[in-house]
Amino acid sequence: MRPSPPLAALSPPPPPLRPDDGFPIPLADGFPIPLADGFPGPLADGFPAPAMLAILLLCGPAMGGCTVDSRVGDDATVAVEETEEEQQDPDDPGDDIGPGDDDDDAVDDDDTVGDDDSETEPVPAENLCDDGSDNDNDGLVDCEDPDCAGQLSCSWPASLDMHTELAFDANGTAKAFGVGDCVLEFAGLLGLTEIGNICPSCDATYEGAVSYGPDNCPEDYITRPPVVAYGMIFLSPGEREIWKRESETGEWSSLGNWTPTAAGPYVVERQEPVFYDSFLGELEVGAFVMVQTFTDSP
Repeated sequence: MRPSPPLAALSPPPPPLRPDDGFPIPLADGFPIPLADGFPGPLADGFPAPAMLAILLLCGPAMGGCTVDSRVGDDATVAVEETEEEQQDPDDPGDDIGPGDDDDDAVDDDDTVGDDDSETEPVPAENLCDDGSDNDNDGLVDCEDPDCAGQLSCSWPASLDMHTELAFDANGTAKAFGVGDCVLEFAGLLGLTEIGNICPSCDATYEGAVSYGPDNCPEDYITRPPVVAYGMIFLSPGEREIWKRESETGEWSSLGNWTPTAAGPYVVERQEPVFYDSFLGELEVGAFVMVQTFTDSP
């Protein structure tokens, strides 16, 4: 038996292609123009071999065909057209088809359901907790928002239950005029206010009506205002500076820094001298010892 001839012997080699003779075979079924007839310029003169190779690679069947710009010279371009199957590729990050794709800015964005680009950005937390606004648009304003739970301003009480006891300790001069010791008490629930004569240096002002009794002090010794006001500067969760509004002048003065007692309320103790105008001039007739208790009320 004779051995089979080599494959090269079964068919003669194809003749070499000459660009100036025209392209002997169709490039692809969908190529829009015959290269030999409509291509601008002879292939042998102006079409470089690397560019020819690029067109052959780009316009093969795997790419689904392409179109050629018929402009002359270096401005000629080749536009690759994706097939419908490629346009629907869910694994293509440029497409917007797959369940993980949500690039709404993509040209081929067509997944109208499930677009959530806005949700990829974290929602900012409420950071202004005393401006009366819902800054993060979650329907909760200031201290209603859990984001403000750690803010000191959110621990401020809505009202203060205030009780004051004034004990007058008469000296010898007062007793010479027939005035002895006396006690005056008044109390009231003071609410948070932002109108009127509020404390300009304070974080919060509390104001409210008070009632008096027991009361056995002379009328001209003590002014008895129907409404009182106190201001608070919240220095820390356990320390406050307390301010008082003078009933006669409307001026504010600090009563100092105070911490709560073991029982809970803030107790302010102070002593003030008492003067009396007489025909002999202004005389000191004793001192008031004041004990004020402020209890936070929700």
